[in-house]
Amino acid sequence: MVMKHLSQFLYKLLLTILAGIFISISTFPAKVIAFDLRNTPPQYREQARQQEAQLRKPRLGAPRPGAPQLGEAPPQPRNCPNTNQPVDFQKNLGLDYIDSDSNHVLNATLNVINPESFTLGDVTFKSNYKATYEGKEANFQTDSNNQRLALYQTEENKLGTYMPPVLRVSPGDTIKLKLNNNLTGQWTGSAPQDTNFHYHGFNVPATKHADDVLTHIRPGQSDPMDFVIPKNHQPGLFWYHPHVHDDSDSQVSSGMSGAIIIKGIENYYPIINGIPLKPDKPNLVKEIVKDIEQPDDTTIKGILPQLKPSLTERVLLFKDLQLKEQLKIDPPNTYACYTLNGLVNPNITIKPGEVQFWRIGNIGADNYINLSLQKSTGDTGPLYILARDGNIVNPPFLQKEPILLAPGNRVEVLVIGPPSGQQYNLVSTEVLNTDTIGQEPSRATFKGNPTVATVSSEGEQVNYDVGALEEYILSQKPQDKLDDLPSIDQLAKMSILPNHQRLFTFTQNFANPNKLARGGEFYINDNIYDENQFDTVVRLGDIEEWTLVNATPIHHAFHIHQLDFLVTEVNGVAQSLQGYQDTVDLPPCTKAKQDNDNCELGTESLTVVRIPFTNKIIAAQFDGKQSSIDSDKSLYENGQFVGGQFVYHCHLLYHEDHGMMQNILVLPPLPSDP
Repeated sequence: MVMKHLSQFLYKLLLTILAGIFISISTFPAKVIAFDLRNTPPQYREQARQQEAQLRKPRLGAPRPGAPQLGEAPPQPRNCPNTNQPVDFQKNLGLDYIDSDSNHVLNATLNVINPESFTLGDVTFKSNYKATYEGKEANFQTDSNNQRLALYQTEENKLGTYMPPVLRVSPGDTIKLKLNNNLTGQWTGSAPQDTNFHYHGFNVPATKHADDVLTHIRPGQSDPMDFVIPKNHQPGLFWYHPHVHDDSDSQVSSGMSGAIIIKGIENYYPIINGIPLKPDKPNLVKEIVKDIEQPDDTTIKGILPQLKPSLTERVLLFKDLQLKEQLKIDPPNTYACYTLNGLVNPNITIKPGEVQFWRIGNIGADNYINLSLQKSTGDTGPLYILARDGNIVNPPFLQKEPILLAPGNRVEVLVIGPPSGQQYNLVSTEVLNTDTIGQEPSRATFKGNPTVATVSSEGEQVNYDVGALEEYILSQKPQDKLDDLPSIDQLAKMSILPNHQRLFTFTQNFANPNKLARGGEFYINDNIYDENQFDTVVRLGDIEEWTLVNATPIHHAFHIHQLDFLVTEVNGVAQSLQGYQDTVDLPPCTKAKQDNDNCELGTESLTVVRIPFTNKIIAAQFDGKQSSIDSDKSLYENGQFVGGQFVYHCHLLYHEDHGMMQNILVLPPLPSDP
């Protein structure tokens, strides 16, 4: 009996030592299949989580010192372009749209170009990596080499556009989008760069001419994408951007990102089709039809839209724009501006009491936003969440805290207009630490504009005939989704087999921590990205639980392609089951080492997600007879199967470009026993 207890003690001690070695070493990447918890006793994992819960600090917490408090006037934007709002801005908030045609086909062409220069407000960006504004010339930062690379060009905008068109389709539609790489290298001073195209959040095949981010479109080449959106695809806000490794950050930072809307959310939430209005007069209907002889049902139906108009839809797309102050070119003095649809602090109008439907996306490269509606009275305005990352939440809920949007996150909400003559400030209440060392985890010096938009109440009061409006909104019950995913309740209650539990540790190694805050390399399980290996292999039908360990003092954002996941725990705290996501923030550790590189053992943050690999479109399809399967990519090269290969990574694209990404292969299920 004594020997048995001694063996268990030595086993746990060995696990602790190995975990410390694994987390501490981040300078020698090795080609390994994903390190996991398959043989780790459950009681050890629970002990680690309890330790994290005791040591962790609040994720958002109180505003940092110097942040605008509720009721205070927010600071004025600094080092941001002065942008003039177009006269017709309120119509589409400055965005252009491309819709599917009557044959349910979206036809579009996007050219990737190196413009000689382009103008955003009063700032002119030039081909010598400089930006001219306020009579001064300063560097423009998109990556560590201060290079601004490229823009999308459309038929309507030959000079290139910082806000490319919103693509709008329906489930079952066909996307025919031709991407032409016309890069010349004019802005980089080097050889022209490759590019490609990613449909972020789409559950479509990772195959050629669809959502294959491992394809490189060379300069002078084209990719004629042609694929069908599944008929049971969830509706919502998605987005597109380049995903060519090494250059994703610079290309997205330069403006190469846009939104995609898959229509149909009103089929889940009919409230979007309209809320009954309270007639100003009891006999309003009779007044409208008083001049019509014998009004029939058709006439009455024509009147109903006046009594129940569809909610006004707004699309709000945020990008991080980084200018460098003259003579202060070290990264800590980089000033982040947040543009909304290409403008700095635009004005959005809403009627008093009106309910609007907002689709909000962070489609920038590297910076978080933390949104809230701030009233002049000091209170926060209500935001009612209907969907996150293109996934319906059930039921809708009132978000009382700021909405944290990592790069890639989207949220779709209902907003109620303030009283007549009042306004909201749409603010990002805190800037999170994503690339600055030498500071407390989750805190970074704020330099930029916290007010990202002003929401003005204009027009006549809107009164709805539904009683208490908030109770009416929160009582909505969306229809069940028709897809291959288990319900979130089912997924949360499943028993996950030990061989489907994995651990992924995010670490970094700064090249020169005293001078280069954003430099160095970033790892997953001590691996720098290698496109020639599979790091994780699963099979169609598997349900997996992944523990994502952030062993660094900065934030990361985990994203997986082709599918969605459910967040169940953060630092040992069970999360409310609000719905699927495709991107999630990984909070920093609570105590960094003295060298500000990685974290002391036991202070790492743990985020647990459950991923159902159940959608048939994500699995590899075999061209020939199946043989033994391992992580050998030559199987692809020999033509034995196609598809089924995609990536997961940190969606801070600088981190991804510098190594924090891995390949995953989804194989068909094993043949059933006879």
